[in-house]
Amino acid sequence: MLETLDIHDGHRVLEIGTGSGYNAALLSHRLGAENATSIDIDPALVTAARCRLAEAGYAPTLHVGDGRDGYPPGAPYDRVVATCSLPYIPPAWITQTRDGGLVLTNIAGPLSGAMLLATVTGDSVQGRFLSRWAGFMWARPGFVRARDITARDTAEGQYETRGSKVSAQVLEDHAFAFVAQLHLRDALPYWAQGDGGAAITGLVTPDGSWAEVHTPPAAEAPPHVEQGGPQRLWDIVEDAHTFWEDHGRPDWSSFGVIAGPERQRVWLRCDDGEHVWELPTAGSSD
Repeated sequence: MLETLDIHDGHRVLEIGTGSGYNAALLSHRLGAENATSIDIDPALVTAARCRLAEAGYAPTLHVGDGRDGYPPGAPYDRVVATCSLPYIPPAWITQTRDGGLVLTNIAGPLSGAMLLATVTGDSVQGRFLSRWAGFMWARPGFVRARDITARDTAEGQYETRGSKVSAQVLEDHAFAFVAQLHLRDALPYWAQGDGGAAITGLVTPDGSWAEVHTPPAAEAPPHVEQGGPQRLWDIVEDAHTFWEDHGRPDWSSFGVIAGPERQRVWLRCDDGEHVWELPTAGSSD
């Protein structure tokens, strides 16, 4: 990741997610501790990292806080690198980065994501997802847990049962899961075992929509889906799969992001094309 950032002498770098302090040590060694700033939401991690860094002879700026806010006292930065994932690019990272600076972060939702390298121009940032896949834990507090919003109305007539057009295993394909995430940005997955040993793959959204694909063991019968609520979530998955197939099964590296103060969107193959998906923004629910 640090090689991808194309760091040069004199660059000031902001790292989101101090963790053990390892990246901060590398940045301090390469650029000088005065040019390295690292922020983490966990005070205990920052304290431990500070001790490790001091033992190694480094004293970069370490700050306890929400990485979404960046660290204004050290701005402007030439590079921002995040070792956590978010569903959007925090506006503070853009405003605290020099024109022409780079942001490297994991844009991800509950289903999938990928690493984005983007260039800041004015009050916006634009770039593409890297071909090499990687991912990180969500920035805290992260997404609500699926089990916290799985209340369902299964009264007669309130949900439907039908055969599934695609296997639940399609979500295990990183390339398709990335596309499914674009179509279902609020959907949380869960897994369970049903009667008779059937494997259940479920999706649930905060509006109360839910879908469960039941896959009998040893292919005894074809999978079927049960779903209810305001949206038919598995219908959306099936439509996304058709889109993915029709467009040559692209992986994340075929996609890019353009983000400004008011709007952030993902595009397929070109930023002025017809296939665009909105990302959540800082003011919306994660």
